[in-house]
Amino acid sequence: MSAVVPDAIDVLFAGGGSGGHLFPGLAVAAALARLRPEWRLHFVGSDRTVESRIMQAQPWPHTPLPVMSPAQIVKRPISFVSSNWRAWQTVQQFWRTQPPKVVVGLGGFASVPGLWVASRKRTPIVLLEQNAIPGRATRWFAKKAAAVCLGFEEAAVELPARTKPIATGNPVREDVAALFSSTYASDKKRLLVLGGSQGASGLNQAMATWVKARPDDLRDWQVVHQAGPHAVAELVQAYHDAGVSARVDEFIGDMAAEYRVASMVISRAGATTLSELACAGRPAILIPFPHAADDHQRRNAQWFVQSGAAACVEQQTSPDATAAMLSQQWAAIVTQQDRLATMSQAMRQRAHPDAAEQVARIIVDLATSDAT
Repeated sequence: MSAVVPDAIDVLFAGGGSGGHLFPGLAVAAALARLRPEWRLHFVGSDRTVESRIMQAQPWPHTPLPVMSPAQIVKRPISFVSSNWRAWQTVQQFWRTQPPKVVVGLGGFASVPGLWVASRKRTPIVLLEQNAIPGRATRWFAKKAAAVCLGFEEAAVELPARTKPIATGNPVREDVAALFSSTYASDKKRLLVLGGSQGASGLNQAMATWVKARPDDLRDWQVVHQAGPHAVAELVQAYHDAGVSARVDEFIGDMAAEYRVASMVISRAGATTLSELACAGRPAILIPFPHAADDHQRRNAQWFVQSGAAACVEQQTSPDATAAMLSQQWAAIVTQQDRLATMSQAMRQRAHPDAAEQVARIIVDLATSDAT
């Protein structure tokens, strides 16, 4: 089925494939809608199920593209070339009647078609780089961008020369940013476990192994676990057998509500999740994904660990080893009366609740100065 392309738009958001790339773009779009309600915004990204589910709840149109990751070029070279060529052709239609004022790159391979066309058409580009180590899409297009908005200031040293980095922090959704000025008043022990919008098998296996081996660690806690699409049944059984009160969801839509009542978080170290935890002031034990590109999740985690906002557990080759380390780190934190409060304060010091508005103003200034 061919994609429906509008006659004209003002800002094109290019990228997606995961919540980590998509949610910062949505936060910026919401800020733009407040600053320039007359502007027409449009998203182009991947055709992954998780992206479609996220965008269905949004007020802005979304065009899925048949993009394929560069990891597939060896195994499926013909499909890789064909799919990405069709994606580039679809994106070019957005310039048919009126070129976008600005193209915002959200990162990931799904952003490449939109950024490639924008660079060829000489349309101003703004890049959002969430991680401490810039991704390939950011490095490829950094020299052509009018601004590279950084979630981690230290990422600037990893960019090519003659780029224009701006340390804005990572944009987070308005309801999450609002948590920065809220306080947590409940005395209940609530643990939020997050593996990202698509789940995390290593983290899920470690949690299942942990509660089976050491159920007393979490016996007094209420657990909410975002498990992704493949591990819900296994985790429900593991928590039940351990006698631990738990709710296991494939995907959590209202993250602000869960952050608001969480007193501890166990999570991967994706940049968007970390930025949301900072705004919410929620202490965390981080389990970086060991196979992330350029090992960027470990670098993300280090930045928070060094400030005392989080602890880190390295994922081991066996779930038993990871679970043992997780149990040790857990005990070291929850048995200290003041540790959670200290970590929470350190988290808030890493927050950038106004990042979305700051990026939106950069886009508005760029678009209006280009028009004049």
